[in-house]
Formats: sequence, structure tokens, C-alpha cells
Amino acid sequence: DDDDDDDDFDDEDEDKELLAAKFRIDCSKVSLLPRQEEPDFVLLSCTGAGAAKQMEEARGRALNQPNYKMSENESTFAERDMRRTKTAGEDRLKATGLAYTIVRPGPLQDVPSGLQALVFDQSGRVRNSIGTADVADVVVRSLHEEKAVNKSFEVCYEQKSDLPTGLDSYELVAHLSSLETDYLKPALEPLERNI
Repeated sequence: DDDDDDDDFDDEDEDKELLAAKFRIDCSKVSLLPRQEEPDFVLLSCTGAGAAKQMEEARGRALNQPNYKMSENESTFAERDMRRTKTAGEDRLKATGLAYTIVRPGPLQDVPSGLQALVFDQSGRVRNSIGTADVADVVVRSLHEEKAVNKSFEVCYEQKSDLPTGLDSYELVAHLSSLETDYLKPALEPLERNI
């Protein structure tokens, strides 16, 4: 009986070898990417709007001169230098291969959150301000939002326009009731992923 058991093992081994030979695949390189359901990294950048004014105010405080004004050349240099620095940081993140989200808020304000409509855009036109608490909420929600993966976007408060209806600066992509809690997914769906 013991010999019969050994024969069964030999037959099983032969079957496995035969099966392995039938499905053998020679691969020189296999690359697998995980399904990116959430960003690995969320970078809080900035739009660049108001950077020179913020630097001017900071210098005025440091010099104890509340009415300090930068020259136009200083202001232009400050804006350009800030944009160059933030772009280099964003490009470095994109090159890592991590799933990321880049949030670029307009100039920050210390105001209560949730009281104004948010505008999400990718055109670089954002110049309006936004509250720090609303920015924090967007960043935290982005951490767990599949639609935020590999996207960069600007966010600011909606500006009430004096233009006639239909000629507003931004296109309304989502309108949510005050009871709705997930505003980020519908706001990010129409935005393009970075390449």
C-alpha cells in the first residue's frame, strides 16, 4: 500500500509539471501598479495670487512700518520667485510616482468656514480669497477621495459678480444643498487628471 501512495504522489507531481509547462510565460519585465483609490500625498500649494501683498505686509511688520510698500520691481520679482518655487515643488511631487493631489487655495483669510460657496478650477484664474478652515476641510477630504488622485486644482470662494446672469467668471458644475456633506467628489469629477 505504501508503494501505491508513492505512485499517487509521483502522478500529482507529473500533473503539476505538465500544468506548469502549459501555462509557462516568459516575461522580461512585469510592472504592476496598485489601484489608486486615494492619494498617497496631498500638497497644499498656493495660487500665487496676493503673494507680493502678503510679503509686503510681513516686511512692514518686521520693519515696524505698517505702511511699508514694496517697489513694483520688488513686487514683480516676489510673485515670479514664489511661482517658480511652488512649480518646482509640484513638479518634484509629480515625478515621484506617488498618487497625489495638489490643492492651490487663493489668498487665505481667517473667517468662519462653510458660509460661502467654493469654486474649484484648473485654469489659473483663481484670485479670490478663501478661509483657512475651508482649505483644511478640502485637504482632509482629498485624502480619501478617489476623484482627487493625480489632480491639481485651485480653490477659492465664489465672487459675487456684477455681470448679468449667464456671464459669470466660472461655470457651475455642482450645486449641493446645505444638507449635502460630500461636496468634493462632484466638484472634482469634471477636472482633468495630470499626465
